Amino acid sequence: MGGIVRGARQAVLSPTGFRFACYAFTLHAEGPIASLGYQGDDFHRGFGRALERIGRRFGEYFYHPRPPGHWTHAQSDLPKPFMLVPPTESPLTGEPMELVLVLYGEANLHFMIAFAALELLGRDLGVGAHGGRYRIGTVAQQTPLGRLILFHEESWLAAPRPTTAAEVFDSLDGVGETVTLHTRTLLRLKHRGRLVRRPPPLHVLMDRLLGRINTLGALYCGGHMLSPEDKNQIREAARRAGPVRGDATWRDWPRPSEGGDSHMSFGGLLGSITYTQVSRALIPWLALGQWTGVGGKASFGLGHYRLEFGS
Repeated sequence: MGGIVRGARQAVLSPTGFRFACYAFTLHAEGPIASLGYQGDDFHRGFGRALERIGRRFGEYFYHPRPPGHWTHAQSDLPKPFMLVPPTESPLTGEPMELVLVLYGEANLHFMIAFAALELLGRDLGVGAHGGRYRIGTVAQQTPLGRLILFHEESWLAAPRPTTAAEVFDSLDGVGETVTLHTRTLLRLKHRGRLVRRPPPLHVLMDRLLGRINTLGALYCGGHMLSPEDKNQIREAARRAGPVRGDATWRDWPRPSEGGDSHMSFGGLLGSITYTQVSRALIPWLALGQWTGVGGKASFGLGHYRLEFGS
């Protein structure tokens, strides 16, 4: 998903230049939050409605990113400046659930707008098939070193501070040549124009991941993370990885249409994928991918995974 740049190349960022922040919202349901399909779809639609209610320019910023004038890239293909990972289950009334919002680069300047939108969604607009309400109990910032409580029971306790790719890279310790991706949400990849319905070769995963990281950096952080030469070297290293194994299988996600009277079929891989004989040059980027997601519909929370090292 890297943008095509004409003329001079955009600056290549240092790891300290790629900035993001991961916010974990603890929500308390005040009524049933039932979903007709994937719950991330309900929160994604609701977040957009709430932003539009606050101000159309915020809806435009978060949902309709604009490429620089020198890019030749379809606007619909651009990654949004956020990833919204839904709760894993529909809770009962009063039970806590966790909604994760990741903002990239300059989007963190609008964190309080995003907070207000999620607050408005739960208090007034409602989410899900029956317009379920919730209240925000706690907001914590997740970092490679742990969690920082920012907000708790109507009080702000600390200000957020963006995390950098350098902090992710520096937190890696004791990694090996065997890496397992545990998908938390559906992993939706395409290769040569076709959906990948089995655990993908590592070079296919890395191609999509590096493209997403590079485009997020270019759009929201001021530059690409990797030069074309660096990307090619990493791809070649990924091609030399060992056999792929795992239990990830294809799952369908029936997504209601905007009018709610029909369904579109989406899907992706869910489960674990293990890669062997992985070059150390790939590990930092796989680790950063835990914070960016990979593949299609990432702003809905798809392609969210965690890493495990060792056999």
